[in-house]
Amino acid sequence: MVKRSRTLTAFGKDLDSLLNQAGKFNLRQYADECGVSYKYISQLRTMPDRRPGGLYASLLKPFVQLQIIDLAESHRLSLRHRGKPLSLSECGELFPETPEKDLLESIE
Repeated sequence: MVKRSRTLTAFGKDLDSLLNQAGKFNLRQYADECGVSYKYISQLRTMPDRRPGGLYASLLKPFVQLQIIDLAESHRLSLRHRGKPLSLSECGELFPETPEKDLLESIE
């Protein structure tokens, strides 16, 4: 049987960096905080064919709440991990206090 590589994906590298900056969560606590399974997070970290889906905003939410990432950084991470910026509804979910005008400008 061939041993699978445990090389981190772009999402995995960024996630580990953000978790280190937060200093608050381990991987299981982070998964619980996001409301997703630990197995899903583990697959996103190590399987290049897995990409974060429609719940991407919930994956960023703990870091937004801790003020580790801002709106511009959230878009950059989304482009890096999913190939598209956050949608208006995702921006509104992550940054409810930001005026809609600013959210629209950040997407364009």
